[in-house]
Amino acid sequence: MDIIKRIEAEIERLNHQILKDETFQGRESVNLNGLVCLLRYAAWRNPNELKNWFTRDKKKYKITVNPGIVKRFSLSKPKGNDGAQLRIHIFDHAEETAKHNHQRSFITMCIQGSYEYRYYHVNYDNPKEMIKSYFRPLKQNREIDENGVSQPFKFIEEKMGEITRVQYDRWDSDIRYVTNNDEQIFDQSYGPMFVDNNWFHTVHSNGSVEEPVITVLIRRQKEKDEDTLFIRTDKDTKFENEPDTEDADEEQIETMWKQVSNALTKGSTSPLTDEYLSSNAITEFMNPVSKIIRVSQPFIENKDNFQQLQHFLRLNDFSICPITKRENGLETLVKCIDEEGNEFFTEKTDSLDPKTPIMFGILYTVLSPKFVVPIVDEKTNEFFGLLSLFDILSNLKRFATSIITASLDINTADLISPCANLIQAVNKLHDFAKENRYELKKVNPEAINDILMPLGDLLLNSELSNLMITDNYLPDEEGTWVETISKYVFNVDENCKSPNLLKELKKMSDFDNFAQRNTVDGSYDLVSIDGEDPLDAITEHADGSEVLRKIRDGNWPLFVNIQSKNQLNLISTEELFSHLGTKMMATNYEEIVNPDKNVLLNKLLLKGTKRHPLFTSEDFDSVPEIFRT
Repeated sequence: MDIIKRIEAEIERLNHQILKDETFQGRESVNLNGLVCLLRYAAWRNPNELKNWFTRDKKKYKITVNPGIVKRFSLSKPKGNDGAQLRIHIFDHAEETAKHNHQRSFITMCIQGSYEYRYYHVNYDNPKEMIKSYFRPLKQNREIDENGVSQPFKFIEEKMGEITRVQYDRWDSDIRYVTNNDEQIFDQSYGPMFVDNNWFHTVHSNGSVEEPVITVLIRRQKEKDEDTLFIRTDKDTKFENEPDTEDADEEQIETMWKQVSNALTKGSTSPLTDEYLSSNAITEFMNPVSKIIRVSQPFIENKDNFQQLQHFLRLNDFSICPITKRENGLETLVKCIDEEGNEFFTEKTDSLDPKTPIMFGILYTVLSPKFVVPIVDEKTNEFFGLLSLFDILSNLKRFATSIITASLDINTADLISPCANLIQAVNKLHDFAKENRYELKKVNPEAINDILMPLGDLLLNSELSNLMITDNYLPDEEGTWVETISKYVFNVDENCKSPNLLKELKKMSDFDNFAQRNTVDGSYDLVSIDGEDPLDAITEHADGSEVLRKIRDGNWPLFVNIQSKNQLNLISTEELFSHLGTKMMATNYEEIVNPDKNVLLNKLLLKGTKRHPLFTSEDFDSVPEIFRT
């Protein structure tokens, strides 16, 4: 995918968030953290493209310098007078001792170095000392004193009051008073920090001064009515006349780019090319296209068909449905829609190639609508499947084993901690993820930030980019073995079982059977294009002998009444010959002594050892034949 377009899309999404709210606070922090990760990845994989984007239009996107104080890249600005403005600041000396607020609230992240924030609360109800207020006028509007010196600050007023050191919460105005000069250190481990435009603060250098402090910040361009205020008492140092802002020259821009690029990549360089990428992680984790409900564009253009599909999506609690087409022997993705008809993933750049590094796959999934991303071959446009956070959660043990092993193999001890933090952060989302519904409900933004923070380090490692996932996949056993291997059956009701819909789902998705619940007694009927039949389902507690007996009685595929969850599941060829299915049925398979049937059985057993076995309709039809007495 085009990483620069992805960065621009993330900025635009944040811009929409800002414009629909009167306030600008913590919710947007997820996007800034995501943007920093995207910038890191771009600086690592495509440094020349990112450099060109940084310097693309110097008249519109200013690159400026306040000599000896701060240098700035302005990376985006909204079309109107309100919205998101993305900037990078380089502080040669992170020291601002004048107490001041800002015209605009902002969210910032530190990508190099550190400094200390000190916040102050002004209380005019306690007349303890004289507080003088100033603002800094534009250069052309400044007053000249009797010595002919331009005055950088203009006096506003003086009032009795009290200035007290405080600390603000990360995302709101709840304050606590500082004791023992508590430090609030802002560095790379801190994550996104919100600074309200009304908070008075000073900034103080911390740690080494050999490297500049570099921050990425996003702010709301809309200005407040009053200017930035500066306050002081007689105990404070007098304001100094600071150098004015000027445009950076080419030599300064080159130095600034090298500083920012090195901070983003942490000095790491990528040896990877598209041809070099060979990871199988995304294809191992994704939900393959064979298991996904999908329809064609002509089908949903009919109003009645679309209403049927809407009912089907809601009944099965789907958040999106892929719209695909078949041409030249391949199935390609047109777009995805939700139950309201809203469109997602309409551009090729919205998808990921199956060889994309899994760390970037996780990043894009976290930042994408519905927490899902289509997997599409960049060269052929073939639609492979969908990667969601649910899929990553479902494979978390395999993922954890692979990344920890890779970190140990390459003897990179500093990767162990971010790997562990990533695994822990993803694991916390178990309660929010649901199969087939490609979004997460009621997730605190900090939970997503906890995923994004370690990703910033893990994105920049070549060995992890080419992560290979072992093929010996054993799912976590949920309840009984029958419940573990069986798959959810898609439901229909009177509002979504028309012949048109059923034929479309068969044609595009190759699903034959659907379940309809009887509202009177809770039993299920089997619904297909051929009609409806009562279901003779096994229970979740069935053993291998009962499974075998049901198949011999003509029940194939097998339906499972999961009474503990009040749902209906299905066991077909892939489930029966999965690792766990084969393990639990091994004794029963030993009863097959007919040579011809053994040939068919061994063929299915061999296919079942693969992560995504391609069982055919011939394989499906052979199962009753194998077990028939």
